[in-house]
Amino acid sequence: NNLKKPFTVVLKGMEVIRSKAFENCSAIVAVEFGESLKTIEAGAFKGAESITSITLPASLTTIDKETFKDCTSLAAVNGLENVIHIEKSAFEGCTSLTEVDLSSVVSMGENAFAGCSKLSSVKNPLLLTDIPRKAFYECYYLKSYAFDSVKTIGKEAFAYSSIIYPAFTDTLKEIGESAFKSTNISELKIPKSVTAVSKNAFTECYSLKT
Repeated sequence: NNLKKPFTVVLKGMEVIRSKAFENCSAIVAVEFGESLKTIEAGAFKGAESITSITLPASLTTIDKETFKDCTSLAAVNGLENVIHIEKSAFEGCTSLTEVDLSSVVSMGENAFAGCSKLSSVKNPLLLTDIPRKAFYECYYLKSYAFDSVKTIGKEAFAYSSIIYPAFTDTLKEIGESAFKSTNISELKIPKSVTAVSKNAFTECYSLKT
């Protein structure tokens, strides 16, 4: 695990990458996946802090829990638009990640992108109806999100982000506790479809005027 010389991992023929296979391998700077890859198990690249970008094959539809957690140099994830399921903490702590495309994502686990402090763009999250707890927690640069099809927003989902105006629609039913705590919301309209707004949902939103 303590390999020092920078190297690229070539996994062209692999169908499965086992749990924690490359955990804390700080010398890995790049990974080349093959088109036959179907599964990356939990924590496979957790803490691989030198990986700067990855390209996921179309054959991979699920990112398991903690797969890329704390990959602090990971700035780009290509092919994410083909992924259907992102599990708990899959990209948590990826502090260099700036943009993600969620075009095909229908489910997401807690803390999926928590602590991605430079994340500023979340593209096409239109199939994701339930935003889980701390999904985008401490995404300091995230100013906007497409809430078009969102039904539920979990506890602290966007807390400490920079969301300015959440354009909710009539699909929204629930807003969780501290969901938008300490954000930059300056205007707010809650649709009549909402049946529950939990405590502290908009606490410390000092820019909120309406």
